[in-house]
Amino acid sequence: MKKNNICTLLFVIIAFHLSAQNAYNGIRTSKRAGILGATINPAELANISQKVDVHFVGFDLNLANNVVNLTPSSFGNLDSFVDRYLNQVSPEGFTFRVNLDVMGPGGAYAINDKMTAGLFTRARLQMAMNNLDIVTARALARSETIENATLPYTTPTINNMSMNLVGWTEIGGSFAMNLYDSKEHSFSGGASIKALFLGGYANAFLTNFQATIDTTVGGNVRISNGSGEIGMEHTGSNDPLEDIGSNFMGSPKGIGFDLGATYQYKDKKTGEYILKLGASIVDIGSMSASMNAKNSRSFRINPITNFDPKTIQGDNMDEIINNIKTSGIATEVPIDSTQTINLPTAFNLTADWNIWKSFYLTAHLQRPMTKKDNPRSLIAPDFISFTPRVSFKLFEAYMPLSFSSLQGTTLGLGVRLGPVYIGSGSLLSAVFSENKAADFHFGFRAGFGNRKKKNSAESAASPAKSEPATKANN
Repeated sequence: MKKNNICTLLFVIIAFHLSAQNAYNGIRTSKRAGILGATINPAELANISQKVDVHFVGFDLNLANNVVNLTPSSFGNLDSFVDRYLNQVSPEGFTFRVNLDVMGPGGAYAINDKMTAGLFTRARLQMAMNNLDIVTARALARSETIENATLPYTTPTINNMSMNLVGWTEIGGSFAMNLYDSKEHSFSGGASIKALFLGGYANAFLTNFQATIDTTVGGNVRISNGSGEIGMEHTGSNDPLEDIGSNFMGSPKGIGFDLGATYQYKDKKTGEYILKLGASIVDIGSMSASMNAKNSRSFRINPITNFDPKTIQGDNMDEIINNIKTSGIATEVPIDSTQTINLPTAFNLTADWNIWKSFYLTAHLQRPMTKKDNPRSLIAPDFISFTPRVSFKLFEAYMPLSFSSLQGTTLGLGVRLGPVYIGSGSLLSAVFSENKAADFHFGFRAGFGNRKKKNSAESAASPAKSEPATKANN
């Protein structure tokens, strides 16, 4: 029972390098995404076709890893789920990520033919295990080795591991403006600012870690030649999950920004774009987190021989910390009472090509911009996706094909019927092949009124056409 408690503690409570997945895969790059599309590029608001866009609610749940195929039965029992992953060996380390993204009420309003303003609310919960060396984790948590591990085992070159959990909400505003518009070309810019409310944060990490793992004649696990640092920290009470559920609102703990621009090459006759290009940097900023002074600790590992990992195990965080201090395997070092959590800053490139009538092909490239070796940084995913779609006013179908450095290739399917959208970025690959990701999204939005735009060529022609009539009236 003690071992299961420790494993569950590592997996859930301390758990998770913070990472956002490709949320709302396929629908967020739609030409009718509205305020939802502004989360990728705020300049998109300048291109909304209706006077008012309202987003009532949206929900996206995304799970991904780099080692094991995900199946529905994997999540039936927590202990068996943990057992399954603690029996895997991966040379590049084990990474597992969970992202919950809830878009609350929000909307956008076209002030005139050039300017658009929007408001949005959003709640985000992110968990991840980053570059976890499973042999090390199993030895520390359970005093066990994996059957196919070659002993003595020397920890791999990936020696920066972290497990974190964070939840926060955002209340923000967006503004976009059409800076240039002609019959053939248009250029827009936009920005969002958002107040960040931290619900809860927990983190455990090993940095610059090295050790040798072996067994004694009796089969007991021993760790030697250890070096590096180990840290455990969290906010609020001893239950970070409970903190997140009860503390999503309060005083702001940070400010975030999004910046973006779009270009459209248009059909001169219809005014609809043939090709739309966008570039943006999103989630610029950070949050401050006040640490739980009792259970937030950092230790420098002392050189040791034949260390028994059982001596530091315990049923709760207090016991684990006390065992580390009394064992002599590490020396405590002071930590700051307030830590800075960096948002998952990312650079996005999008291209939407109107191939023929209502058939489009969208490409979306995202690259993370935060440092991966900072255990308190949220890391955005690294991916590229291609989404063919058929888009009408009241119906849309999309099939996102994504290539990720984490879970590999996934193929999904989604539809929008009137105000309702529902889909998954991994549904088809889960049905027809092996799948290291699972995700699902749905939501409800609506648009009202027609937005009438005048391009610069039409505006310049209007006075010339009206001049003779003015003279005649005089």
